[in-house]
Amino acid sequence: MAQKELRAEDLTKTLLKYYGMHRVLEAHIAQSTDWPILPMDYAPSKRVHDLEADLKRIGSSHEKAPLPDWELPPERKQKGWGLGAFYVLEGSRLGGIHIHRQLASRTPPIQLDYFDQPQEETDSLWQAIQQKLAAAEDDGSADQVAAAATYTYQLLAGWL
Repeated sequence: MAQKELRAEDLTKTLLKYYGMHRVLEAHIAQSTDWPILPMDYAPSKRVHDLEADLKRIGSSHEKAPLPDWELPPERKQKGWGLGAFYVLEGSRLGGIHIHRQLASRTPPIQLDYFDQPQEETDSLWQAIQQKLAAAEDDGSADQVAAAATYTYQLLAGWL
């Protein structure tokens, strides 16, 4: 079966949009009242650095990335908002695993750090997120987490 053509300009445009998304949303999450969210050593900017390296590898620069001008709601200061937004942003790692496999199976293979997330890291991250989601049920912030996740998903869907 023939592979569908992957044009370099489409790949570059997509990575630039991902970069802008991470830069803006990660900054908002870091300002939320419930950051740091995870009880583990986690640096969200790692994904930004992966995108910077990928863009350089394909002959582009993160400096060309459009940045979304998102107006975030005042609720982002409430407990649970950071977790809801983080849940959606980090959920993209799971899809990234499948994208990585597809890119790696191409001829020639395409290697992008952004999509190549170590399975152990992804598993431990999701276990920690699941624990935080369970704790949100107990502390009464589950509705805020769900509202933030929905809002964030809608932002990202409109951006990408």
